[in-house]
Amino acid sequence: MPSQPLSLFISYSHRDEALKQELEDHLALLKLQNKIRPWQDRQVETLSPAPAVKDDGWATPPPPKPSPGESSPGVAQTTGRNTNMEPAQRLQLFTALSSLPGPQFSQLVFTLNPPPGNVPPASAPQANRVDALLQWADSPMGPGLATLDSLLTEISGGPQVGAQGLRP
Repeated sequence: MPSQPLSLFISYSHRDEALKQELEDHLALLKLQNKIRPWQDRQVETLSPAPAVKDDGWATPPPPKPSPGESSPGVAQTTGRNTNMEPAQRLQLFTALSSLPGPQFSQLVFTLNPPPGNVPPASAPQANRVDALLQWADSPMGPGLATLDSLLTEISGGPQVGAQGLRP
């Protein structure tokens, strides 16, 4: 008599959709052999509609609400970081990080020490790794874009994006 397949719940950050798909590819044979029945959070039915919330894949708490009579502080004031880079500076920072050779980018990631899983592995496309690093650095959990830019300057030897304009 065949046994029931093992119910396997796949827990992942929605930012890691590609990695989840890779895992499902590896589990395909066990699924075909009816040994497992994988499922995920997107297959869970709810009794009432979920509130419209942007799922950015980060477990980032919202910024604190101001006390009565207090002005509403921005994230930069709340965390003590300067995240107010101009769009051109942000683009140039992304471009500079994207053009770093792999070993230098790995050195930057090692130095910043983001929590495991926030930056994709070295086998992922560089642009995906850069985007994840910038998102983390600019989040309330990260050190801020100015710190990242400063370390990039130390590693690459070029001028900072935030100091006297843009990188050459």
